[in-house]
Amino acid sequence: MSGLPTDGSTVYVQLWYLSGSWKSLSYTYKAYDANAVVLTDPFLLQCFGGTIPSNSELRALTTFSCDGVDLSSASLAQLGNLPNLRELDLSHTKLADISGRPA
Repeated sequence: MSGLPTDGSTVYVQLWYLSGSWKSLSYTYKAYDANAVVLTDPFLLQCFGGTIPSNSELRALTTFSCDGVDLSSASLAQLGNLPNLRELDLSHTKLADISGRPA
């Protein structure tokens, strides 16, 4: 299907069907956001104190630090999705075996 938005806006859909008489069902969807910052790793998300940061917060993030969280199973490669990240401070984390690190 073409013509759908790619900006994260709301899409309203109304489905009409015939069941003796015409009836409708209404649905609301959030469109894909081509500019969204994707950060899904549960270990990295713990670094935000239990709240999931908004797309605008992730886009504005210039320093990433994470105190007291075990990131040994985290996919640090996802930090590459943060477009303005300039400083990474993992000095207070456990980093024994990191997935996503270059071989």
